[in-house]
Amino acid sequence: MKKLTSEQQENANRNIKTDSLRLFNEYVNKFSESVRFLIKSIFIFSGGALTLSTTLYINNPHIAQKIEAVNYIKASWVMLFVSIASGLSLLFLYLVRDSSFIEKWRLEFTKQTPNILLNFPDAFEHTLWALGVISMLTFLCGLWLLIEAAAIVIT
Repeated sequence: MKKLTSEQQENANRNIKTDSLRLFNEYVNKFSESVRFLIKSIFIFSGGALTLSTTLYINNPHIAQKIEAVNYIKASWVMLFVSIASGLSLLFLYLVRDSSFIEKWRLEFTKQTPNILLNFPDAFEHTLWALGVISMLTFLCGLWLLIEAAAIVIT
């Protein structure tokens, strides 16, 4: 078996690093697409649920007579609003983080010193996760509250 020269070994190592970086970037892109798809889905369903429940509440005065149903409906509106707001906050913070990451790369490519503010602490990542979990849980709670209100109105 032929032994590789140091230059060939260096090229092989560079190719491995390049392939690993490419695979990592593909994974990050797929993950980001999944997050955006989930948040957009929550926006659509939350907005639809808010619109439908508001329309039904306004157009059916007998619903207002069932106080327990009204309380569930109001609570669902709050939950669905929090779901949308936390999802928007998540997307905004994603943009902040990603744009600073791009800026950090640009500075490194141009051999400039990155600003310390471009380094995000772990707490920032935890905040992103927390907003995602809050958005999902409040969305599910809001839908459940609407179902409970509907069950009360029907009976």
